[in-house]
Amino acid sequence: IGPVFNNCPATLTLNCGDPLPAVVNPTATDACSGAATVVYNGQTDNGPQACPTNLVYTRSWTATDACGNNTDCVQTINYNPDIIDPVFNNCPPTVTLNCGDVLPAVVDPTATDACSGAATVVYNGQTDNGPQACPTNLVYTRSWTATDACGNNTDCVQTINYNPDLTDPAFNNCPATVTLNCGDVLPAVVDPT
Repeated sequence: IGPVFNNCPATLTLNCGDPLPAVVNPTATDACSGAATVVYNGQTDNGPQACPTNLVYTRSWTATDACGNNTDCVQTINYNPDIIDPVFNNCPPTVTLNCGDVLPAVVDPTATDACSGAATVVYNGQTDNGPQACPTNLVYTRSWTATDACGNNTDCVQTINYNPDLTDPAFNNCPATVTLNCGDVLPAVVDPT
């Protein structure tokens, strides 16, 4: 008769980001000799996985009695799938520019993931609502997508608005006031710029 484990660790299911629990060796008894020697065989896993929370860890122990009969105890530790989207650390804020201001340079933000710790950020480009009759009614939109190792993704969008043009145009060379004497001819019309 093989020995019997008194407290073989139960199967565990962990969520993304949870640490692996410490190894706690079970005990075992034997119906005949009363005592059994328990040996920890170690831990294996099905990794590496592209999505780290698809990992399954297996821990095993063997109990042997005085007559050489043995029994195995196996604990399985499963990680739940990662369903949490990554988070941008520094998504660029909305910007409002005045007439004549230059568009700011594109600066890629970074992102992290609660499970895998890393996320890949891709710049999707820039769009605008132009052309506009009044060019300072333009609105530019820049977007990025962050994707974690399990395929979860989130978007970051920056909006760049131009304030309406409220400044009147200025003449460069408006003709000056002229005073003529009797008999003088009116000067030719010269259009200013």
